[in-house]
Amino acid sequence: SARERDRLRQGVLEGLGWEIYRIWSTDWFRNPSIELKKLLDYIVVLKNGFTKPISDKSEEPEPILVQMADNSNRWKVIYQQSKMDFIGISPELHLIEDYKLIKIVSELLRVESPAHEDYIKTVITQQLGINRIGTRIEAKFYKVFSLGEKNGEWIKRGGFIWRTNQKIEKARDRSYLPEKYRQIEWISPEEIQFTLKNIVEEGRSIDRVELMKETLKILTGGVRLTQGIEYVIAKEVDNLILAQTFILNENIIRSKK
Repeated sequence: SARERDRLRQGVLEGLGWEIYRIWSTDWFRNPSIELKKLLDYIVVLKNGFTKPISDKSEEPEPILVQMADNSNRWKVIYQQSKMDFIGISPELHLIEDYKLIKIVSELLRVESPAHEDYIKTVITQQLGINRIGTRIEAKFYKVFSLGEKNGEWIKRGGFIWRTNQKIEKARDRSYLPEKYRQIEWISPEEIQFTLKNIVEEGRSIDRVELMKETLKILTGGVRLTQGIEYVIAKEVDNLILAQTFILNENIIRSKK
């Protein structure tokens, strides 16, 4: 099918080291100037984020998030991936010393926290050229995640790992990331709720389905609200309704403020 050819082409190019950036035709048609600005922002991220070597710990840490140039969207930012240091790290992940893997995970969290445990596993194994996560690697990550929490390196909550004393302050746009990294299940409930609340506060009232679609678009660049995606986002909408942050009336949602 056309969709399969499209995904295969991107997968092959990414396997050869290409960075793929997509612009949806409908978004370009509606507002090409904004889409062009986002593309230029992405190029800046590649130059200043992806290619920048990890600095020594004695230096000032890298910013957690990169602010988008669009000043009207101060609560939205481009998702920045970390540049982890794998020098001297064996591809035999299950044989790596625990403290070394803890250091790698900490480097990732310094930029990308909160991050889902499965996302962390996928990113690290793929960087090491590991195509399949077997039982030994799963056991290794389980041990390291637990050790890091015990040592106060991070906090585990609901399948996500957070830096200590962290709060969600921005909704991160993952639209330029490879599709495998844009799974809605890998976005924390707190970031989804943050996005939902800001959309409603900006518009004051919005249709429930349109709210979920807009949330998906902001966080992943996606436009199709599948059953699985809807289930994840709807759960957080319902939680905000139960918490009386949102008021639902005839399928229209508005903020209680």
